[in-house]
Amino acid sequence: MKKKLLNLVLIIILIDFVGLSRIANAQTISAGAAHSFFICSDSTVSSWGYNTYGQLGDGTLSSTFANPPVQVSSLIGITAVAGGGGHSLFLKNDGTVWACGRNNYGQFGDGTTTNDSIAFQIIGLSDITAIAAGDFHSLFLKNDGTVWACGRNTSGELGDGTTIQRTTPVQVNSVNGIVALAGGTSHSLFLKNDGTVWACGYNNYGQLGDGTTTETHTPVQANSLSGITSVKAGNRFSVFLKNDGTVWASGDNTYGQLGNGTNTNTFANPPTQANSLIGITAIAVGYAHSLFLKNDGTVWSCGYNSAGQLGDGTPYNRPTPDVVSSLSGITFIAAGGAAADHSLFLKNNGTVWACGQNGFGQLGDGTTTNDFTIVQTIGLCNFLSVEENSVLNNMSIYPNPSNGIFNLNVELQSNIKLQIGIYNLTGQLVKSINSSEFIEGINVKNIDASELSNGTYFVKVYNENLNKPLKFIINK
Repeated sequence: MKKKLLNLVLIIILIDFVGLSRIANAQTISAGAAHSFFICSDSTVSSWGYNTYGQLGDGTLSSTFANPPVQVSSLIGITAVAGGGGHSLFLKNDGTVWACGRNNYGQFGDGTTTNDSIAFQIIGLSDITAIAAGDFHSLFLKNDGTVWACGRNTSGELGDGTTIQRTTPVQVNSVNGIVALAGGTSHSLFLKNDGTVWACGYNNYGQLGDGTTTETHTPVQANSLSGITSVKAGNRFSVFLKNDGTVWASGDNTYGQLGNGTNTNTFANPPTQANSLIGITAIAVGYAHSLFLKNDGTVWSCGYNSAGQLGDGTPYNRPTPDVVSSLSGITFIAAGGAAADHSLFLKNNGTVWACGQNGFGQLGDGTTTNDFTIVQTIGLCNFLSVEENSVLNNMSIYPNPSNGIFNLNVELQSNIKLQIGIYNLTGQLVKSINSSEFIEGINVKNIDASELSNGTYFVKVYNENLNKPLKFIINK
């Protein structure tokens, strides 16, 4: 019998223990059309950029432009953020969803089409584990694997079998066992727990990956895709990450955003493989450009580059992915944009860097000047890096990938009791390991998770007596 390979990503978090959901996705970045977000270590959110509709959630309706990031009002316990064309979604650690910004198509799901500059809870949504925002629609994943959607539905992007605009969430037809989702301009992607991809909505460029250019109002399966661990949706294209570290894509390729070395749209063809990409652990897409994070902490990019969103110092489009030479030690990536794009990068020291379109201050560098090279976002909340922690010296996991049996290597400066949990891509706990007493020095703990199915998981180690969060990622 073929052995299962588990791609394990180690995230170490030392945090006050207030329920397991508190530590899921403790710190991340996100990008909307022209606005950006950063989840702080205390689970509050910083936002910056375009704010005409109140999408920054600070109670105002004017863009911050060159001003420093502001805090999203009255929100704490946030584990995920999704930015749409003009609206913003926030997922709390209690499974509730909050929203602000533009609501002209009912993308909030609150039964109205009224904008709001203060984030408020969407009543009727509970037990949500993941969120996604398209330009004018919203997607919500429940802990039972079902998906709910609201907002614009002109092309059937809500997947309910109609093209009727919805101001309250409706269930997406014929999909279950979903573990991840993505919203594009007018299409939606759903990743199942068996590694297959399903899609609905606008399909004139073949972005649904089903081998046709036929619009569909109920999800259909993308062709020739298996072992997928992540999905992202851009304007009229889709990108898929496989569990072997390769990248596949379908749809509009006018600017080379599919990364296959051409400018040819896929149309009725199945997804094609991006050139020269191996060891990829994360993907992100903007309006017409793509970013790829490798397991060595480098970032690769391709596609539209008129505002410098590829970070290579030029305004030239690129159909083949190339490394962003000025970046290293990157742990998260995000991309946003509408007509022009911007890119965000989180380093392992907790700093955020950016490039691309900056007309509304979405890079957060204190200017409104587009940047063709990488600049640092300023004025963000503090982050505790590995080097700043006085308890932990080093942690690692090996072998990785493995067949599910691996070693956790912990080096501490003092005796400490730790709890260990393994989570899937949606932040759901799939295996809890009894707390262990780790003594001063180097400790090696053997963990057997071979019962888990193929895929990418997170190992999270935390301590109930410490209240300083720490995030550290290893990809091997």
